[in-house]
Amino acid sequence: MSVATVSRVLNNEDIVSEKTKKKVLDAVRALDYHPNLAGRNLRKNETKVVLIIVSSLINSLFPKIIKGIEERADELGYNILVCTTDNKQEKIKKSLDLLNRRIADGAILLSVELDDDNKELVKNMSLNIPIVECCEYQEDLNLPIVSIDDYKAMLDATNYLISQGKDRILHISCDNTYTSTLKRLQGYMDALKENGILYDENLVIKGNYGYRSTLDLMNEFLKKNIKFNGVVAINDRMAAAAVNVLEEKGIKVPEDVYVIGFDNSTVCYMLNPTLSSVAQPRTELGRNAFDTVYKFLKKEPYKEKIILSHELKHKESTNYNK
Repeated sequence: MSVATVSRVLNNEDIVSEKTKKKVLDAVRALDYHPNLAGRNLRKNETKVVLIIVSSLINSLFPKIIKGIEERADELGYNILVCTTDNKQEKIKKSLDLLNRRIADGAILLSVELDDDNKELVKNMSLNIPIVECCEYQEDLNLPIVSIDDYKAMLDATNYLISQGKDRILHISCDNTYTSTLKRLQGYMDALKENGILYDENLVIKGNYGYRSTLDLMNEFLKKNIKFNGVVAINDRMAAAAVNVLEEKGIKVPEDVYVIGFDNSTVCYMLNPTLSSVAQPRTELGRNAFDTVYKFLKKEPYKEKIILSHELKHKESTNYNK
């Protein structure tokens, strides 16, 4: 039996008869043979691996997105390699170099912010290598995007609070220039404007996404004795911190203040009262991101921008008990 015939069987090509295929596979099992994947990948110019470059795994949003990527990769015969960067540009560059070294066929940037040098690197690489931005994105990169409409999501959340009679709404944001941060702030501001409520810069406070830092942020805010009857935060951890500080100060949620978070993470269900939140379709974000990479690799048409739907999940923090 020729080497070519054995190769065809191991690569699952249909031109080999079932009888011959059985002989080869029986011999493979008897000899406990394992194909040299590195050699095969070199010959085929593919690795069947896609990178996920992510800022951190602390964010409760990311594990389910990665799960969605992994599910779709497995269905299509690929593996994933997760690289965390801690928002350090040198670690981002090191991860991107894996593409140049052909360790992976493509990459998904999961809420990764690039400096000018890494932007230029990605722009050049993306001409021949599929690189997709998921969730957070930088529009000047001109890469395929899979995300939600952050502007509309915060607009909807703020409008809901206003529909419930809340006209002094505290927006807990972050001190950065991420696209999601800016779009959510604009959604908040436009909801106020559409409802004839004057924007008050004193009702916007900025932290760093963290729970503990937001405890300090909220305590400092309350010392100013600024009136408010609603809170909408950029993520659930910051919203949870706000609820706990309010309760400690004798300000009842939802009796005195309605609170809405963002991401509908596990913390929403652990909090007392449970936390209303904007839900993102996390698994579907991941699956769509991988599909975009895959279609690029297979030279199939793909969408440059996929915007998935969000949903406001009502719980006890907005007086919803069902």
